[in-house]
Amino acid sequence: MGRFVKTLAALLPLAGFAALVFAKVRPLMDEGEGLLSIAWLLGALAALALTEALLFKWWILPGVAQELGERVYAGGSYMAAQDPLFVLAARLREEKSRELLPEMERLVMADASRARAWQEYANVLHEVFLDDASALEALRCGAARARGKEDRAMLLCRAAHLAAGALHDTALAQELYREASERYPRTAYGKFAAGKLG
Repeated sequence: MGRFVKTLAALLPLAGFAALVFAKVRPLMDEGEGLLSIAWLLGALAALALTEALLFKWWILPGVAQELGERVYAGGSYMAAQDPLFVLAARLREEKSRELLPEMERLVMADASRARAWQEYANVLHEVFLDDASALEALRCGAARARGKEDRAMLLCRAAHLAAGALHDTALAQELYREASERYPRTAYGKFAAGKLG
């Protein structure tokens, strides 16, 4: 579910509260029913608070927590001891065995919408096996499958950075930055990519 839908869902109870204030509370105040209007207002506030609390606790916050987790995982060096993908990545870094790569690819493909999995896979290919072409291909593949626009733009920008740096392919880097900026212009990485083009 997109951020826009969740934001809209969070604003709907507020819109309902405002409508109730204008339709019921304000006329009561105009009629001189001060206590009754205050009772209606307090009841509406309580209903609004309860509705928003339930929305945030059960629907909005879990998504935010997951997204934050994705960002922390993607940007940091922390590896989850219970995440098979990151356990395998640590083993690959230690053993440097190409025979383990098909297993890592299988784990990545099992949850292909997870951007951090594609990034970790690309990191292993780049850092451990010095296979920059395959690392770039992994990032591009992830950019086509990741669940969010921000994640897709981020993977394209990382691919562009790899193309410019490790592969010394400025034309490809510009192509990838252009793709990120044109497809995801409202994301932070899309704007970053547009800046790289300018």
